[in-house]
Amino acid sequence: MWPCLGNHDYETAAGQPWRDAFSTPANNVAASENYYSFDVGNAHVVVLDSNESTTPGSAQYAFLDQDLRASAATWKFVAFHHTIYSSGTRHGSDLPIRASLVPLFDAHAVDVVFMGHEHNYERTQPLRAGAVVPAGAGTVYVTTGGGGKELYPLGPLTPMTAHAESVHHFVRVTVDGDMLVMDMVQSDGTIGDSTRLHKGTTTTTTTIPPAPSGQAACIVTDCDDRDPCTVDACVPGEGCRHARVDVAILRALIDRDLAVEPCAGERLPRAIVGLLRRARRRVDRVATLGGMRRARGFLARALAPLRRIEVVTLAATHRHRLSAACADGLRNNVRAAEARGECLWPGA
Repeated sequence: MWPCLGNHDYETAAGQPWRDAFSTPANNVAASENYYSFDVGNAHVVVLDSNESTTPGSAQYAFLDQDLRASAATWKFVAFHHTIYSSGTRHGSDLPIRASLVPLFDAHAVDVVFMGHEHNYERTQPLRAGAVVPAGAGTVYVTTGGGGKELYPLGPLTPMTAHAESVHHFVRVTVDGDMLVMDMVQSDGTIGDSTRLHKGTTTTTTTIPPAPSGQAACIVTDCDDRDPCTVDACVPGEGCRHARVDVAILRALIDRDLAVEPCAGERLPRAIVGLLRRARRRVDRVATLGGMRRARGFLARALAPLRRIEVVTLAATHRHRLSAACADGLRNNVRAAEARGECLWPGA
């Protein structure tokens, strides 16, 4: 067993009972039992402690960077507790960890990242810098939190998500040379989701369940209905899905702005990260308010930090703290989020 320190483990004597119960390699400079790595067959696995700092400059960040760089394994996996890509409504995505670690996952070609915390199941499309990319060009993120505790609900899915269910389950991974099969096994033994990855000379391919009888298969670009107030997705086994913009989708779009693709490898200024977090908190507050008039008024306050980002990014570019490509990409995503907010209540 290769355990991963969870938040409840850490809340009990800073994880000491957990450390007493398990023996880990502790093969890091700090000799910490909380994070480590190991090889099994042609796969390399890194287990992190997401209760500790993962920011650039931290001991754990340096360990992950050096460890992944040194590995020549065919397959690379990373596991930690707090999920960074989630449609769940209980905790959602941990944005600071996402901002810190995604550039490393991209740089070192990590194949799959396993996470928990949200008590449900979710598998993303291959992602790079928070954007969906062709198979073999990015990392698949799997939230597997359905091990037995009470289940948490899922909000509306975004095009990032390949499959999601609030169901008790475990994830089984089988590696055979350059082939990988990853199954989500439900409590009754049935397979709820299955993915096949192939390490060829140039690409990795992912298979999805066939569309139901009489329903054509689809790809995301086929599903674009040209309506700015819907989020379009191709759902494996279902076909095109058009989700009307709501508060949860607006929040997901704000989350995405922290990992804008043109900013890969760049560290966003603290002022921009603060504005994004403030906007997200205010959008979360909108969902709890009763009455359309009150919610509409608070939405206007939620969108205000997004509008402020335009000014801050311009100043950061002039001071050479952001590249022009990063600033342009960030502004475009912020404008898209603003437009989605207008879809909720025009004039907000």
